[in-house]
Amino acid sequence: MDSVVRAAFASVIRERRLELNLSQKEVAERSGYSEEYIGKLERREHTPSLTATIMVSAGLEKDPTDAFNDVRARMLLFKWLEAKNPESADC
Repeated sequence: MDSVVRAAFASVIRERRLELNLSQKEVAERSGYSEEYIGKLERREHTPSLTATIMVSAGLEKDPTDAFNDVRARMLLFKWLEAKNPESADC
């Protein structure tokens, strides 16, 4: 399930970042994270914590609840990743 969440979150933050015409560095500065971390989120290399979701959303001028709902809605689009990259049971 992590791969699905990572992919959905990456698409939400990348889309919003591009809407605002921001670089990853600018999002990092606004959210309090490193540019490297923002890049890893967009490349689906990290699963964001709840804190990261809130802080990155704020940096993107997006309500965290809306970001969370957008991620949940997009998870179905990336459901195929579960079969492609099976992972151990995650909570």
